[in-house]
Amino acid sequence: MNLRFALIALAVMVPVAAVLAMVGTTMMPVQLTFTARWLCDPPYTDPFIVSDSTGRGGTDYTMYCTSPRGGREKIGWLVPFLIMWAVYYLILTPFASMITYLRTSRY
Repeated sequence: MNLRFALIALAVMVPVAAVLAMVGTTMMPVQLTFTARWLCDPPYTDPFIVSDSTGRGGTDYTMYCTSPRGGREKIGWLVPFLIMWAVYYLILTPFASMITYLRTSRY
């Protein structure tokens, strides 16, 4: 029965990690540059984030990878966000599962 609660915690952490990744990348878009090692192919190894203001006060973030000679490659926002979502999930889920398991094992 305790394993069931741990599995529920795993499932609940999917949307929780998504919201935390969304808020985190909105507040600090520079954290998306940590995904550059998986997304930027040589010679485009220097990542940077561009924010564009859209109508009605919205902001759109786009990651680019640049080369030393000035060339650039557009990565976008979705793929770096999905990687950050997975990182948030992998970091937070063991803690949530362990806390849930320990709290339910006392009963």
